[in-house]
Amino acid sequence: MRKIFNVLIFVLVYMFLGCTEEGLECFQKIRIDFKSTSKIDSVQFYLNNERICYESMPVNSGICEECENIKGISFNYIKCQVSKDKEIFDYSSSLDSCFISENFPAWNIFECRIDERQYGKTLDSTKLTLYIYSENGRSNEMNISLYGGNYYNVVSEQDTAKWFSYDEIVMNYNYDYFKFSALWRKIGCINENCAFYLQSDDADCYDR
Repeated sequence: MRKIFNVLIFVLVYMFLGCTEEGLECFQKIRIDFKSTSKIDSVQFYLNNERICYESMPVNSGICEECENIKGISFNYIKCQVSKDKEIFDYSSSLDSCFISENFPAWNIFECRIDERQYGKTLDSTKLTLYIYSENGRSNEMNISLYGGNYYNVVSEQDTAKWFSYDEIVMNYNYDYFKFSALWRKIGCINENCAFYLQSDDADCYDR
């Protein structure tokens, strides 16, 4: 009886996985973050000289409609200490809600996510170019090679040591992307910015 039960469980699991695989199509993606404690007005992202992550997300009732048809999704936010009683970083949309100190500066973060369906071709061996704009105009430019599935972290060179000194408690356990520094591999520093990557196999899946 136990043997029959085990066989039934195996068949059900196999059928579920088969349906899931047949019903979805998955595409490798990359995630790129630029971080700085300096005032940054905007960051533009380019792959092989084609601009990405610049279109507004078509959101309706909290759902991003047709997001697979735009050239990447962008986010711009601040991470800072939002409560005097809690020495942790949290998300904020404005500096007005931040308690800024030497140990807890306000981080300006510009994020870009794009998958191969949105890009329309492979992400492997693509060249990423960042144009970083401050109040004085375009300040820096950076070029690095990307590979699909990985995470990329670009940090102002002056802020690199501080960013990677934080632990999971200070980061409020937001470690889906903000991993321990030991896991990140350094690509190099160019024009006062340093790039790192985290090897991954991230993908977005869509209904067929």
